[in-house]
Amino acid sequence: MCWSVWIRLMLGCVVLVAAGCGDSLLLRPDRQDSQSPEEASPFAVDRAGGDAVDGQIPATRYYLRYDVLRVEVPPGTVSRSEILWNHVDESVLPFEVTRRARMNGLRVGLADREAWPAIKAVLESAGATQVALTGLTQDDFLPFAVKIDPVNRDRTVFHYGAKGVLEGSTYTDSLGMLRIEHALNPERLGEFEIRLLPEARGARLETTLAATESGLREVPVYRGKVFADLAVQMTVPEGTIIVFGPSDRAGRQSLIGTEFLIGERNGVAFERIFFITPFLVPRDAEMSGLGELE
Repeated sequence: MCWSVWIRLMLGCVVLVAAGCGDSLLLRPDRQDSQSPEEASPFAVDRAGGDAVDGQIPATRYYLRYDVLRVEVPPGTVSRSEILWNHVDESVLPFEVTRRARMNGLRVGLADREAWPAIKAVLESAGATQVALTGLTQDDFLPFAVKIDPVNRDRTVFHYGAKGVLEGSTYTDSLGMLRIEHALNPERLGEFEIRLLPEARGARLETTLAATESGLREVPVYRGKVFADLAVQMTVPEGTIIVFGPSDRAGRQSLIGTEFLIGERNGVAFERIFFITPFLVPRDAEMSGLGELE
């Protein structure tokens, strides 16, 4: 079994094509759920490489690419079982961050690629109801936003903030999103600083001008709320899998983990889990075949 994702950048827009070959991971791939990049980020990296011309060594331009796998499984498969989480390292985060995430119905950690067969076996044995594989990359090294709950609706979201106080608000016609911010260290290109932030994003879109490495460009500005006090930041080695799913508190009414990761379709309940894998890609590299989850 293998998955392949081809990504092409054309005129500053992202063109995504996802395809599977052989047996599927769980079911067939669903349509991709990708979002436009947001405000500019200064983290594109130059690194010397290539043949010298007139004594000058050209720089290689690098960008981050993500493979994002969304899996929907029966309730309790992820949130109320340690079988899958036994293969995930949650100690990469400070204890307080992990504790606050779990209080809010969320759970985050890292998994080595060697752990993927065991994780995949757990998902397959549970019987997934839907799978979507998406490839994400773009110029200017901007942040990404991935749809967690891809259905626009009015939602009331409660969460425990940094002081442990329960807060709540209603977001009209909104999506559940996961914002991904990232930075590269030019001295350690095999490691990425990645920050995840849940977001309730309104459908209404405005734009503003922002300076990027390709000049001024319009970037989207959304109404809603970015839950900055639930931000998770970690150092992620290239090819390591970020696991983002529900904790055992997901399912409690209107808690953010419930609103974003617990759902129902045609009367059948499910919970979502995401596997996000970053890769460093030279700007002019062929995108085919990178980051396959085999």
